[in-house]
Amino acid sequence: MKAGGTGYITLGYAETVTSGYEIYGNVFFESSELAGPSRLIGSNGSGVVPAIVRNVKFHNNTIFGVSGPAGYIAFLYGDGTGNEAVNNLWVACEKKPSFINITESNNIFNDVSSDVFIDALSRDFRLAANNPLLSAGKPLSDEFARDPLGNVRGADGYWDIGAYEYPN
Repeated sequence: MKAGGTGYITLGYAETVTSGYEIYGNVFFESSELAGPSRLIGSNGSGVVPAIVRNVKFHNNTIFGVSGPAGYIAFLYGDGTGNEAVNNLWVACEKKPSFINITESNNIFNDVSSDVFIDALSRDFRLAANNPLLSAGKPLSDEFARDPLGNVRGADGYWDIGAYEYPN
């Protein structure tokens, strides 16, 4: 018998109002076939006792090899506003993500192969080359302008999609 996981980022639970999270420059991947969260990021509660999530920014993240529904973002039940997902990169995921109570724009959903990374099998998700599809990111405010290695997004005139900026 396999045990499954339900790990994901939870923002808010029953009767809470959560606001202002900024989740950017991260790499999310399934580390085991025993994983299997019900969603990537979400809220908990019930339709009767909602958790309201507002103004969450999910920007420039890479999501790799996630199975089932685990790649989606859902702020369920409440009337949250101002939530957005921009410039995120899903690669080799089982399903195209869905979004509930979140506006999404300029994301890539399984439209590139894992060879865009230096070595996905070894979990090196830096970009292997300058890729026209990935360099079509939407410029965001300065607070989101550095990747995890400190590279400045858009310094070459292109804001790359995903967690890492291709260095010049």
